[in-house]
Amino acid sequence: MSLQQKSFFPVCLIGILCFFCSCHSGTSKEDNAFSNDSTVIATGKFLFEKNCSACHGFSKDEIGPALGHVTGEASAEWLHRFIKDPQQMFSSGDKRAIELRKTFKTVMPSFAALKDDEVGALLAFIYANKVSAPLANKGDKGIQDPIPEKIKSSSLVVDLEQVAQFPATNNKDELPVTRITKMSFLPHIGTIFVNTGIM
Repeated sequence: MSLQQKSFFPVCLIGILCFFCSCHSGTSKEDNAFSNDSTVIATGKFLFEKNCSACHGFSKDEIGPALGHVTGEASAEWLHRFIKDPQQMFSSGDKRAIELRKTFKTVMPSFAALKDDEVGALLAFIYANKVSAPLANKGDKGIQDPIPEKIKSSSLVVDLEQVAQFPATNNKDELPVTRITKMSFLPHIGTIFVNTGIM
């Protein structure tokens, strides 16, 4: 065997090893789209608890869809745009946005005030909490009646005075008249923020 042939085989072997390592490294495009930095994920956790946890969980649909599988179902770029301006996505005819509105009867509020790196941190936290198990049955409403025995009627009477009425989001003959998806107090301005759903 010539010297040239002997040097050829190690080069081929290195090339083959590099090819298989790149193909089976366990890193997918999905993995590369989201940061795995612990500081970034911690920032995302803070933002999620502040802005998202009232409507979203990871394993079961709530006011909004469960997010346990979302990073595998939609691209990071789509999720980024949707978080920043979901109404624009709906208005533009985006099929996924339209389906979400149809299913959950509401449009998520815009988070345009979030900076790009904050949205990235939020997505990193969501990706870090992805679930591999199937999501709970969408028809499953959880415990229907957690109190086995009915509460006895009281003789107490509450006298209520109407001071405000939220605009109706449902048909006039149906209850509830208004579907409130989120209510929170804004201490820095001393007012209550209310997000109402569209029925």
